[in-house]
Amino acid sequence: VQNANKIISDLLDFAKPKLLEFKRNDINQLLEEICRLIKIDFSKSRIRILRRFDRNLPKILCDKESLKQVFFNLLMNSKQAMPNGGVISITTSYNLNGQAINIVIRDTGKGILKEHMLNIFNPYFTTKEQGTGLGLSIVHRIVTDHHGKILPESREGKGTKMNITLQV
Repeated sequence: VQNANKIISDLLDFAKPKLLEFKRNDINQLLEEICRLIKIDFSKSRIRILRRFDRNLPKILCDKESLKQVFFNLLMNSKQAMPNGGVISITTSYNLNGQAINIVIRDTGKGILKEHMLNIFNPYFTTKEQGTGLGLSIVHRIVTDHHGKILPESREGKGTKMNITLQV
């Protein structure tokens, strides 16, 4: 039932995105909320989360709930890439020159195969048995709707890094 609900929810999110409500928000605070939410589940899976947050980040205009969904989806993907445990690091920084906030989520998981890298944001592309192939396409759309960018980097057997840039 949970799996069916997840599939239906992903399909609905993809087919009919909700209207975004832009307000000033603290990205570090959003990330902290997500970390609190997943803490117990991740520790049971022997996954450590390291946080390095820039304390001088300015608040940005964004839709709080949709960005929380972005971070949650990326962290869940990292968890699934580390079935035997591992480390996830979340780093935030402020680029004064570019007037942008950078968020980097890096894991020590199995990585993404080179031949899959070009397709990871495509709807319905998945390598998971129970995946819908919509999680990363929804992430990409939300980041794009925020006039941001998401750039993946991955090395097989070494892990994946997602670089998100959001304008201030």
